[in-house]
Amino acid sequence: MRVVSLILGIVCLGFAFSASAKPVFMGLGDLPGGDFYSKATAISADGSVVVGHGSTASVMEAFRWTAEGGMVGLGNLTSDQDTIGSSFAYGVSANGSVVVGQSRGRAFRWYQVVDLSDGKTYSYMSDLGILPGRYNDSSRASGVSGDGSIVEGKSDSDAFSQGEAFRWTDESGMVGLGTLPGWHNDGSTASAISTDGAVVVGFSSSTLAYGGGGNDREAFRSIQIPTLGGGPASTLTSIGFLFDGALPGYLFDSRAKAVSADGSVVVGESDAVPDALAFLWTDEGGMVPLEGAGIQGFDAVGVSADGSVVVGLGHNGEPGGWLAFIWDSTNGMRAVEQVITDLGGNLTGWDLRRVTGISADGLTVVGWGTNPDGFREAWIAHLSCYNGGGDDSDSIPECPGDKDGDSVADRSDNCVADANPEQVDSDADGYGNRCDADYDGDGVVSGRDYLLFRSTYGKRASQRGFLAAADADGDGVIAGTDFLAFRAQYQRGAPGP
Repeated sequence: MRVVSLILGIVCLGFAFSASAKPVFMGLGDLPGGDFYSKATAISADGSVVVGHGSTASVMEAFRWTAEGGMVGLGNLTSDQDTIGSSFAYGVSANGSVVVGQSRGRAFRWYQVVDLSDGKTYSYMSDLGILPGRYNDSSRASGVSGDGSIVEGKSDSDAFSQGEAFRWTDESGMVGLGTLPGWHNDGSTASAISTDGAVVVGFSSSTLAYGGGGNDREAFRSIQIPTLGGGPASTLTSIGFLFDGALPGYLFDSRAKAVSADGSVVVGESDAVPDALAFLWTDEGGMVPLEGAGIQGFDAVGVSADGSVVVGLGHNGEPGGWLAFIWDSTNGMRAVEQVITDLGGNLTGWDLRRVTGISADGLTVVGWGTNPDGFREAWIAHLSCYNGGGDDSDSIPECPGDKDGDSVADRSDNCVADANPEQVDSDADGYGNRCDADYDGDGVVSGRDYLLFRSTYGKRASQRGFLAAADADGDGVIAGTDFLAFRAQYQRGAPGP
């Protein structure tokens, strides 16, 4: 069966999902008080929790959103409960139980604890501090490991005028990661962290980056390696640039923004002319640009756990044509809005300005845009539907575009015109048995296939000479219904939908 992404179908605007249905697209609302304003910045690996920030009566406040509880403010860092201060959430653990970000200029880690004495759950926001230094007073957490125990971000640093990437654990506290090698290095920034916390990616000043311009940076990947003393040691390693300055006008500037679960795939942006290009990096393939027909990817900001699906910011070449994109190797780069509307979704009045995060399975994305009332609003989109497998038909929408009515979407159906909910494909050629009578694999249904069918007619699966590919209805015996399927295919002359 050919692997094709299952994408969006219907649209439901509201503020919380019901327990029995999961809308494909919805706005997430905003926090009470103040102007209507919210931005989603990250989503948990399991797709159940969205974090970001929204407007309250007096300040911006970090939020945590779930289908059951809606959008809930996380408060702010302060020792004085009467003191007002903004907070912003930028990262979330795999199951959504730990949130990291910045409040009152300091990196924070928000978590929940169950008090065994009364059985109640209490929430805490802890200050992760700053790197040691006389003049340091600001830090920001950008990401967190899957279990919530390791945090990465950026802090003021005495050693570097533009701040320094850090890695934080409860045992070691905040530890600076330094910069890439170079003679004029002024800072580094950590952007994302792998699920196990061993790989941190981001961007740093470097000799090459400085040669292209004082504010340019070079993407890095840092792997934590246990030392003989028991503590982690790391060295920032460059992952390079697109074109490496080989083409006229190209500068040395690249920035890593997100990383796959195991740390092997990195995405981000790198300099190009006239603007930046989104990239995907692997150790084997190096850094390659992500582009699509009619869309230029400018910045990749999120990637699925296995590195196969990427989201980010693109442009269609038209005035004001900025758009949120989703990319995979099968479908290439597509505008998120267009994917929704092509499959029957109703985005009337919405402008999906940015996509900012993607779940581990690549089927749920979040971002922010302008809602039909003209306000900035966080949104979530579930890129999946019921395809006849499993028992999830009550919790997610039915697949659109099902020509043969077998509950398998046309985009993923291996027999579009012939109902085959089981999707059996005995010869694994991408066509289901129901619509594939090309038994000899020569690309046509001919007399030789008829001879093969005749030789297996009447045989059961347990008998010698049973040809599984000829069992169109999958009942384990080659009989009349299988002959009718063969005859239809013989008349068509070729296998397939």
